[in-house]
Amino acid sequence: MYMAAKKLKVTDVKMAINADHVFAWTSLDEVRVFDLLLVQVGPREDSPRDEETGLEVGFPTLTLVLSVPREHPVFVDKFRIGRFQVDPDLGSASNYEIAKRWLADCRDNHMNCLVDDIPRLPTRVIDVGSESPSECPRLLLSGGGRAEYVALSHCWGGRIDTLLTTKTLLSFQRALPVKELAANFLDAIIITRRLGMRYLWIDSLCIIQDSKEDWEEESKKMATIYRDATVTISAMSSKGSSIGILNPVPDTTVSSGPMPRPVRLRVYPNDDDTIEVTVGMKESQEENLRQLDISSPLCSRGWTLQESMLSPRHIFYGTRQIYWRCPCGFQSADGLPHGNVFPTESYNDISSVLYSEILRNPSDRKASDINAVLSDYYELAQMYNQRTLTFGSDKLPAFSGLAQRLHPRLGGDYLAGIWSSDFRRGLLWYCEMKGCPHVKPYRAPSWSWTVTNRPVCFRNSLCRPSPLEMKLLDHAITPKNRSNPYGEIESAHIIVEALTRPLVRSAQVVHSGLVNKLPRMGWCYPDESITGDSEADPSIDWIADVFVIVAEDGTEFLLTLRSTDKGKADHDGAFEIDPGAWDGGEYMVVLVHTTAADADEETHTFAECLVVRRVPGRCGDDEDEVYERVGYLILQNPQEDWLREWNSHVLKLI
Repeated sequence: MYMAAKKLKVTDVKMAINADHVFAWTSLDEVRVFDLLLVQVGPREDSPRDEETGLEVGFPTLTLVLSVPREHPVFVDKFRIGRFQVDPDLGSASNYEIAKRWLADCRDNHMNCLVDDIPRLPTRVIDVGSESPSECPRLLLSGGGRAEYVALSHCWGGRIDTLLTTKTLLSFQRALPVKELAANFLDAIIITRRLGMRYLWIDSLCIIQDSKEDWEEESKKMATIYRDATVTISAMSSKGSSIGILNPVPDTTVSSGPMPRPVRLRVYPNDDDTIEVTVGMKESQEENLRQLDISSPLCSRGWTLQESMLSPRHIFYGTRQIYWRCPCGFQSADGLPHGNVFPTESYNDISSVLYSEILRNPSDRKASDINAVLSDYYELAQMYNQRTLTFGSDKLPAFSGLAQRLHPRLGGDYLAGIWSSDFRRGLLWYCEMKGCPHVKPYRAPSWSWTVTNRPVCFRNSLCRPSPLEMKLLDHAITPKNRSNPYGEIESAHIIVEALTRPLVRSAQVVHSGLVNKLPRMGWCYPDESITGDSEADPSIDWIADVFVIVAEDGTEFLLTLRSTDKGKADHDGAFEIDPGAWDGGEYMVVLVHTTAADADEETHTFAECLVVRRVPGRCGDDEDEVYERVGYLILQNPQEDWLREWNSHVLKLI
């Protein structure tokens, strides 16, 4: 770049010191560490083209990192200069010293993190022993004893050969087959020992994997297991149990090739002052906890969400350094403060209200605002549905610890992912992209967001009482394990009373230029396509327009049509509604809730509804009208008098 810049007419060099932990709009008052040096050789990359040749003449900005040894911090006035140098060997003595210092500081000085009692051990734990070659780790039946312990949060990443089973239960109590253990488990044992801890909990070595009864019994204890762990080891960058935690395979997406050698730079001009910083190239996709939180393997798995939320303390292992989180905040080995390099203060994009509520003692009188907790709960549900599970049947169990922990605060009954105390808001979810098909075999009722593996969104309106809202008359949940109401279920239904209107779903596709000429009432978000071509033609809108149609006999119903921008439309023309494209199912729009307009003229009134379909063969003269949910529908600015004309029905939703 320097040689190329010498050939240009303008070859000036500009330099600026900067801070990686702050956002672009942050004021200087919020900067605590200056750790970047920005260098511009010649004109910028986005400069105007050369007038004579028309070619681009600019160069990208070089971003350099300033670093110092942890034991020798450098300050200029109130600003620290340089991040701390990190040891790339995650199992080094220096990294263990940092981790132990974080843990000790949290134990001794964080009022929000203090634990009064020594916790009860889980049913089974691994006694890691000492580092002596003669002392082998073994499985310990705790018998309800009390002691501090470490928990592991990791990705299975496929088959694990050495597991706790009914056949290995006795032999594991004598000694674990160390040479046969997965790399993640070996590293977790080493970390636990080096932290000065004796006991470790790992799901696949502490739950009997070929016993459904033991799995159900232990899985319902997840909230307590992770909540009471002294610290949780989170293997953020390990894609599977065989990868390892202390030396995981580096991310191949990071720019490769030889990096320029770092140099040392004197901080002060006085020759007598030898304080220096190291200057090196900054990686284009440098690892930090914010980046790991967004894209690491651990954060893509369903089970690990509740593990991250339930654990009060974490040591996160990336590929290049270690990190810490406790209720008092985040830390990293490089010493950068809160800001751009960490997840937002609302951890995992969830407000600290919910995080504090999960960790709070249920008897604490200083409980959070219930609406704030519920709003964050639905945000958490959205995040959870974006994660993957190896076994779809784990959908409710992998969320059960969070539900169990929040239940005392939210009250009412837990209904397969929603709460009877806030059931209207819980019902109002819809597909984020093109559909959210209901999984088979049966896992959850059609009205629960846990029925799909696709990402969903919640309207999350406060659902203030309105005279036209749905009423919950009765409900029933049959869990597979009667002692665990938060786990897998066999069946579920709710009985509601609500205003309804007939609905016709049409497969007809109309050009948007023509559809826009009709008086649209709202939009429908179907869970699944009625034609089976959910993603066949991306030019067809998935969200259907809703219109009011009056039949020949004077009765009124709602009609959904899909539109497309493909092709050309005669904007002076019209189109005929094609009854031959109507789906033959018996559909209804069920009013759940209305939101009243505020004084603000730009605020609209909405009626939020479910689209339901009658279940054939389940309805008779002496039986309830049985329906299943097939979509979400919202009406904009409906007249209240018109809504009052809808028919009142008592429906059984399954």
